[in-house]
Amino acid sequence: IEGGKYTASSRWQDSQYQHILKAENTIVVINDGIFDAADGITNAMFNASENGIITINGGTFKNVTGVIPQFAPYMFTYEKNGKLIINDGEFYGGWRFNGETATTDIYGGIFTVSYDGQSFHANSTHTLTIYGGEFSLNNGAKLNPENYLANGFVSILDGDKYIVLPDTYVTTAEELAAALKSNAAEINVILY
Repeated sequence: IEGGKYTASSRWQDSQYQHILKAENTIVVINDGIFDAADGITNAMFNASENGIITINGGTFKNVTGVIPQFAPYMFTYEKNGKLIINDGEFYGGWRFNGETATTDIYGGIFTVSYDGQSFHANSTHTLTIYGGEFSLNNGAKLNPENYLANGFVSILDGDKYIVLPDTYVTTAEELAAALKSNAAEINVILY
């Protein structure tokens, strides 16, 4: 998917799950686009199911108008070895990790939730690993990626958001000089 605008309505009460996209036994790559919930009762916009893989490289994803706090609004739902890979994009809305084996890898992007019910809730059959990104605190919601960080990464609180970065330790002046000369767009220095 290279662009465009997409909407969906998914009424869980009626078992009418009309996701924008359901990847089942297939691979889907999203490079750009605007994806939004059509009404206030959307359950989930995307479903990775039956070994389906969704890779997101960019775009804007919104599902924030739900009126059923115990279920909606969720951005993604998973089942039966579904996999989601996020490299970039802007995401507004929550996450639902169903009780079946699934995987999410986040390498970048900007994530905002509206209340705690939308925060990450990975369970024992879902693996969520975060390698990068910005995770905003909105209306008191706690979207702390700390428990899901990949080895070698840290989460730093910067104002009203957490930023996930590679954790680089230096012990000598030469190592510090090399780190400061790297091609990284941003370098955070934490003194211990």
